[in-house]
Amino acid sequence: MMRLEDLGTVVETDVLIIGGGIAGLFAAITAKDTEPTLEVLLVDKCQPGASGASAYAAGVLNFWQPGDSFEDYVEDIIVNNSEYLIDQDYTEQAVRQSYDRFCELADFGAEYQKDEKGQAIRIPVIGTAYGKGTPYTGGTQLTWKCRAEAARRG
Repeated sequence: MMRLEDLGTVVETDVLIIGGGIAGLFAAITAKDTEPTLEVLLVDKCQPGASGASAYAAGVLNFWQPGDSFEDYVEDIIVNNSEYLIDQDYTEQAVRQSYDRFCELADFGAEYQKDEKGQAIRIPVIGTAYGKGTPYTGGTQLTWKCRAEAARRG
């Protein structure tokens, strides 16, 4: 039987995150925010910020924001987009938190389209009758900003 040491370098960590797309990077940031003394290790097949579907996305973030009809937004996802084949409780939670994620990305320095008053431009998005999104300057720009924030937090 092989010993662990025979496999190569052994790295000890408190939190192991696999995947360096936006979800993995947000997980790393959240772990450090929750407990700053944790050792957080993120492992990726490529390079964090340059892999995952987010890096290849068009750079439009769909989000609900206060003032939108929460019920209409959630119903559109559950009924029209997934025909009820979705975890409805999770969908409600994700929609409710989507504006906070938009604000966090803005705090990380992600560049998005704004109107003359400096407010986010929101446009209808493909695949939803109700949802709106804000165009960013590309998916890689989002992931690189998340990577820089994760690195800044250790």
